[in-house]
Amino acid sequence: MTLSPLARDLRAKATRAMASARELQERDPDGSVNRCYYAMFDIARAALLNAVVREDELPRTHSGVISAFSKHAVQTGRVDQKLSGALGRTESLRLMADYTVLGSAAGMLGVAVGGTAAALPGALAVGLGVG
Repeated sequence: MTLSPLARDLRAKATRAMASARELQERDPDGSVNRCYYAMFDIARAALLNAVVREDELPRTHSGVISAFSKHAVQTGRVDQKLSGALGRTESLRLMADYTVLGSAAGMLGVAVGGTAAALPGALAVGLGVG
């Protein structure tokens, strides 16, 4: 299946965000968490475009994307529910990393999210035909 230009751009953006997350993991764990989440978020948006959602109907909010992704990807059986749930969980971690002072917990948070997010964009991309 051919990807729309926006879906291709989102996939490329997700790839860049994941590379940044890996680079930041040791020296800026909060930034790593942020980049991991946006890698997941952008690949979910690309997957929605590839699956069923027209560009002008793509949700404009984070909660809208997460909800639509769950509806279109998980409920159709294209993505495992556990894998999809990581998007919402990582959003919560991103909010913590962006808006709180995590101190030493930030390192553990970055490592945990880094492991999940490192696999997730690729798995989502393949499962939803945007990889």
